[in-house]
Amino acid sequence: GHIDDKIHIDYFAVSLPELLVFDVDLDLRNRIHCLYLVALGKLGLDILHNRNSDGLFNTILELDLNHQGAMLHRHLGEQIVKKSILLK
Repeated sequence: GHIDDKIHIDYFAVSLPELLVFDVDLDLRNRIHCLYLVALGKLGLDILHNRNSDGLFNTILELDLNHQGAMLHRHLGEQIVKKSILLK
């Protein structure tokens, strides 16, 4: 995949002002984004198989404590597992 790609600024990028104002590690942002996409896919599979899938979301939150998607979907996964345990 693209998780280990080296990212460089595309000077035609819409988000260029954000990248110039804030000191952003583009490689880290790419890694976090790729992990998030994998975690979402794993969440879907884990829901089908009634497993808890917070591991990758925790890894993302270790890299970016404020990643809203990781927080939301980790909580969603926990709630689904709790509900499925109660239904058994």
